[in-house]
Amino acid sequence: MAVCSRCLPNLQACPKDSHYWAFRLPQGLAMLRKQPCEPSPELGRDGAFLPVTHVGGPHRGPTDSGGLWFYYARGCSDLLWDMGRTLVARNRVHAAVLAEQRMALLSDGHFISDREAISRVAAFVQSRYPKWSPLAKARRGWLGLNASIADAIAEASRGFYGDCSGGAFTTDGALQPCLCRGNGTHGNNVLYSSQRRRMYALVPLAGDKVLSLHSEPLLRRLPLDTITLHKQPQGGGSPLWTTKIWDLRGPYTLSRHLENATAHPEVVSRSRWASSTGETATVMRDCRPAPPWHTCMACAGSQLEQPCRATVDWYFQKERGRGRG
Repeated sequence: MAVCSRCLPNLQACPKDSHYWAFRLPQGLAMLRKQPCEPSPELGRDGAFLPVTHVGGPHRGPTDSGGLWFYYARGCSDLLWDMGRTLVARNRVHAAVLAEQRMALLSDGHFISDREAISRVAAFVQSRYPKWSPLAKARRGWLGLNASIADAIAEASRGFYGDCSGGAFTTDGALQPCLCRGNGTHGNNVLYSSQRRRMYALVPLAGDKVLSLHSEPLLRRLPLDTITLHKQPQGGGSPLWTTKIWDLRGPYTLSRHLENATAHPEVVSRSRWASSTGETATVMRDCRPAPPWHTCMACAGSQLEQPCRATVDWYFQKERGRGRG
């Protein structure tokens, strides 16, 4: 099922009540507001080639985490990415919990509960950032003034959308995820509205770089290539969410900003493009990077090349994004 679409000739071609523009989405593409709550069946499959896209700034890459970041973009991208060995999490907070559990298994073969993993994440945050700012907002907005860092991490790990009533844990220390079935649309969805206060109080946790500083060193030690964040909030307190893919392969200095594609043949080798051979049939072809590759990855001759070229023009002609990663 599509999660985004092309809006030609420009974004205004897509009605705002059914589409929205996501941060660092190529020009002319838009996300669909109506998306199913359940993850797509193709997410979480080792060795799958998934349609992705993302935009890097024209001057530098991100500074808070290495690797490559993408949007899962079924419906508007024909750039296919080799997921390798992958793991699905609800959001960045949940990924931190899973990282602690996987490390415990790798280190000594010992399984730890969600509750124990959350306490380990909380201990990291407490030791590095005792005045963690997202906790203060979560306390004021929904959790209560006596809530701990572990309380906030547990609630955020459950998810932000759907029916999030009840306690965070079962009796054996397992998280009870938020329940959301059918249409997981944004903005005016009944399930979203019933949890509005909770969501706005907790979404800043999912965008805080502290979680990346905790998780990235752990995840890179695991036999994993990619992490999929199924419902990662957009950031800035927005209720909008996307499915994000984080490719962990490569050095810490590697980012989605690739100065020269020929300098990163190992990155190019992970990409393909879905070439149409008719109304519905497609064939997967090897990718030859198009000129905008360093800012917006697209294969030469693909449909995504046009939006990526428009994105580069938008950055430089309007002098926007200067110095942004």
